[in-house]
Amino acid sequence: MKELWFHFPLLRNLKSQGNFAYLDNASTTQKPDDVIAAVKEHYHFHTANIHRGFYPLAQKASTKFEEAREIAADYFGVDKNGFIFTSGCTSSLNQIALGLEHHFTPDSHLVISEAEHHSNILPWQRLAQRTGATLHWIPILEDGQLDFESYQKTLSTYPVKLVALAAVSHVLGNINPITKFTALAKKYNAWTVIDAAQSSLRDRQCFSKYQADAVVFSGHKLFGPSGIGGICATFQFLSQMEPTFLGGGMLGKDSPWLFEGGTPPIEQAVALGRALQFAEALAPDYFRQEEVLIYKFAKFLSSFPEVDLFGWARSNNSLVPHSSLLSFSVKNLHCHDLADLLGDNGVAVRAGLHCAHPLHHKLQSAGTVRVSLAPYNTIEDFEVFARAFERVLRFRKNLGGGIYESGARTNSESLG
Repeated sequence: MKELWFHFPLLRNLKSQGNFAYLDNASTTQKPDDVIAAVKEHYHFHTANIHRGFYPLAQKASTKFEEAREIAADYFGVDKNGFIFTSGCTSSLNQIALGLEHHFTPDSHLVISEAEHHSNILPWQRLAQRTGATLHWIPILEDGQLDFESYQKTLSTYPVKLVALAAVSHVLGNINPITKFTALAKKYNAWTVIDAAQSSLRDRQCFSKYQADAVVFSGHKLFGPSGIGGICATFQFLSQMEPTFLGGGMLGKDSPWLFEGGTPPIEQAVALGRALQFAEALAPDYFRQEEVLIYKFAKFLSSFPEVDLFGWARSNNSLVPHSSLLSFSVKNLHCHDLADLLGDNGVAVRAGLHCAHPLHHKLQSAGTVRVSLAPYNTIEDFEVFARAFERVLRFRKNLGGGIYESGARTNSESLG
């Protein structure tokens, strides 16, 4: 199997300079040559504003933009008129919350989980504050899974109007059984909004798969540019939303243009289309390799007694299904210091609270280091990480211990 990272110029450049492992893909993925070429091609040959331009250049730009919509709709499994371009997950979730706000009253109820990214917390908190609606939280169990029994009880007790959940935890990496949650919500006539930021690269056709009313995603986590993402939704759901951005191109229009007022991110959309074609063409072997690697990282980290590995406890004698990311901490070593030291040794990871304060509060953790993979990561990346991590621990030991108590330990057991 040819090394996929050869298609990514930044990786080619940095790997040629020595040991380097890019392990921050949950934050953003690298961009392949095809996507970079799509941006350059647009600027060289197709720069014009779209829609209502009657000269050939504008018509070509409009065609390219709408072709990107069709590519994205096919990728996610949604009708093209149910696909709305946005700037990413945060924009999408805010637009949905604001667009549905007029349906909520002090008697309304919403449900989210303790594991959500702030982008899937703050818009719903604001909606609840403005309307008087009640916000309910699905607890996280010891193994990192969502408490389905608590969810069932909430839905059976209150007239829940909307449920908003992530398909994959951006901190723990746990794969949530989303169809189980959306099916129950449908039984109680509640809308479902799914954050697919961490799942859309691996869950192609995720809109049709999740059976939700709306699915949101960010393009920069799918090999695409930043500043582009989207909402995939049913027509019935969109008919309940009011547009939140009012401007040119939306008056007298239906979905999707009703929700795309103003000049859209044209070149980003075109490049996103190219990125999704690149992702769809990837051989399954690359994703299997990614899955094997994350378990290798987890087994390696769990072998150190000073490491807390979150969300990897066993449930019913088997590991909870995981995506390609994990978070951990080292006792008496601040997560920022650890990430900084790893960075000095050629390893790119993310550290902190990851825009998930409620989750870290539940974990009794002051911050974690996150390793997140993409299909272009290889065993060599793991080896670079392992050498760097062991070097950091030796450095810490030579200093006579740590400088910061990272938080309460969990009962994560060895994966060996």
